[in-house]
Amino acid sequence: MHNIYLLIFQKAYDSTHRNTLRKCIQEFKIPKKLINMCKTCTQKTRSAVRVEGTFSSFFENNTSLKQGNPLPPILFNLTLQKGIQSIKMLPSGIKIGTEQMNVLAYADDIVLIEKN
Repeated sequence: MHNIYLLIFQKAYDSTHRNTLRKCIQEFKIPKKLINMCKTCTQKTRSAVRVEGTFSSFFENNTSLKQGNPLPPILFNLTLQKGIQSIKMLPSGIKIGTEQMNVLAYADDIVLIEKN
């Protein structure tokens, strides 16, 4: 008997912590120049809130990735891949053929499998 858990990420880019992201891309041995370019694209994001046509003062946003450009999905997937690699090291799951499976992932859909 196995337990199956489905992980659903709501507002995935809004929940990506930038310092965690930077650590992950460094661990993947991505060239320093590319890391610095990513850092430039994600740092010092400022936002304002509009209520009834009036904007608030700008404030710095430290957790989300910018929407509307191609970089955030790639960065989010790198962060997610690091977590998936950690889960795969756990000795649980089910055997499919000769493979021991404890996590199934497609894009941001994650299924965790645990022996009961």
